[in-house]
Amino acid sequence: MRVFIHSDAYRFLSANGGEPMTNLLVSLNAVLVVFSMILLGYLGRRLLKIPKETVSQFNRLVFYTMLPLMLFSNIYSADFEHMLRPVHGAFIIGSILLTVVISWIVVSAIEKEPSKRGVMIQAAFRSNYIILGIPLMRQLFPGDDLVIVSALVAIVAPMFNVLSILVFELTRGGKIETKRFLLNVIKSPLIIGTLLGFLIRALGLHLPYFLEQCVGQVGDATAAVMLIILGAQFELKLLKDQKKQMAFIVVARLFAIPAIVFALSLLFGFRGIEFAILIPVFASPIAVGSFNVAAELGGDADLAANAVAMTTLLSVFSLFAWIFFFKSMGFF
Repeated sequence: MRVFIHSDAYRFLSANGGEPMTNLLVSLNAVLVVFSMILLGYLGRRLLKIPKETVSQFNRLVFYTMLPLMLFSNIYSADFEHMLRPVHGAFIIGSILLTVVISWIVVSAIEKEPSKRGVMIQAAFRSNYIILGIPLMRQLFPGDDLVIVSALVAIVAPMFNVLSILVFELTRGGKIETKRFLLNVIKSPLIIGTLLGFLIRALGLHLPYFLEQCVGQVGDATAAVMLIILGAQFELKLLKDQKKQMAFIVVARLFAIPAIVFALSLLFGFRGIEFAILIPVFASPIAVGSFNVAAELGGDADLAANAVAMTTLLSVFSLFAWIFFFKSMGFF
């Protein structure tokens, strides 16, 4: 089957090729659109010989300005009739905590080195939802209000940050500083952008036209920029002594953890966008920021960097498989 088809042909096949063809095309194109932008960043950096330090500076720009504005814009302009339901939010919180417990038990049994143990546990629960979630959901639900996607950042972002610090401190025998936890959450630009959007909406305020247009246009551009920068950061330098650890990380992050959460979600009866959003939350590759956390808190930085690269590369196939399977089953 040809993957690279004209957009008119894509629409024709979707309309006339039957449900299996539609599901295949939607699943394939959702993944390929996202990862083609990652490939663009990867090739662009190397062809243009852009220094790694420059890429890091652009990443900081996006993290501290564009991404918070995108989250703010999504909430500011959203239809709140499709807001995150409490039971759905509680399920996601419980599932993240469950993945931490399961991965902690398994990793403690198979890995004795503290610096690697923390990286492996973090890899099992910390997905790249913040960067991949919104672009992927836009492909799966074009034209829909995605306030649920942005609202979920207010839950996922602080949980990932706090749990990562907890994991590394506990695996190396350190003490937990409650004040530092709270300060990190309050200072997060992602949390600030999300909560500010809710505050403006709750107060019934409206931005001046020029600011509304500025924020909206920055928000529209952010997803593509994030993916391009992610590709530009991509590095893969496999080390011989990482085979066991890497095997666990890939299986846990891309297959085992998603399978457990998806099975539980079916028991709770989630369907539509509530089910689909679980895919980027629990089946996407490891968050890029996990490397920085590991490096700063005494984790194995080489293992953390390679884990991000390997799961990102392999998730092209795993994400397609998950999306195609559940779409064919009619869950969204």
